[in-house]
Amino acid sequence: GQARSTSAFLRLKNHGDIRFILGPTWSAAGLAIAPIAAKSPKILMISPSLGMKDFNEAAPNLFNIWPHDEVATRRLAAFAIKKGWRRGAI
Repeated sequence: GQARSTSAFLRLKNHGDIRFILGPTWSAAGLAIAPIAAKSPKILMISPSLGMKDFNEAAPNLFNIWPHDEVATRRLAAFAIKKGWRRGAI
């Protein structure tokens, strides 16, 4: 959860020689870590699957590889409309 992710980040940060972290992978963890990671500009953090703009926009050392959820949702909707699909289910 959020507490474990934050604790793990702080342990890595306090290790001293960590400069790059791949992760987090879940939105809740990323949003919890972002304010702390923003205060650690020497650590580059890249999330492979976090789709929240609030993560990478929190600081210049935080990056998303996955597109923002809003962008992906809009593109999916445009694709469905182009195909003529008018109904969906979740």
